[in-house]
Amino acid sequence: MAEEGPPAWVRAAFAAQGDPVRLAGGKGGTWRVGDVVLKPAEGDEEVRWRGDILAGLPESPHFRIARPVRAADGDWLAGGWEATRAVAGQPDPRRVDDVIRAGAAFHEAVAAVPRPALLDRRDNPW
Repeated sequence: MAEEGPPAWVRAAFAAQGDPVRLAGGKGGTWRVGDVVLKPAEGDEEVRWRGDILAGLPESPHFRIARPVRAADGDWLAGGWEATRAVAGQPDPRRVDDVIRAGAAFHEAVAAVPRPALLDRRDNPW
C-alpha cells in the first residue's frame, strides 16, 4: 500500500473520485476517496462472499451498512483492494442501547444466511 493511498487505477476501478484521505483507526490502511472507502482486502474469498451478502440485504430502518462497491469488471476486488460506500455518522458511546438494537436487527436480517466454510479457516479475531 502506498503512503498516498490506493493507486489511481484502483480508485478508477471503483469510480472513486477525489483525493485520498486516510481514515483514523483500524490498521491505518483505510482511505476515503469522495463517497467511496477503500481498504486493502484480507482474503479474496471472504471479500467476495461478504460483498454478495451485504449487496443483497434489503434496506432497513433499524440499521445501516456500508454497501460494497463493485469494481468496473464486476468483481468486489481490484488490485488487492475492496471498496464500500461511505456511511455518515460518528461513534457515540452514550448510544449503547441503540447499538445493541441495530446489532440484533442486523443479525435477524442475516440469520438465514448459511455459514460458509471459509469462516472456519480464518485465524483473525474479526
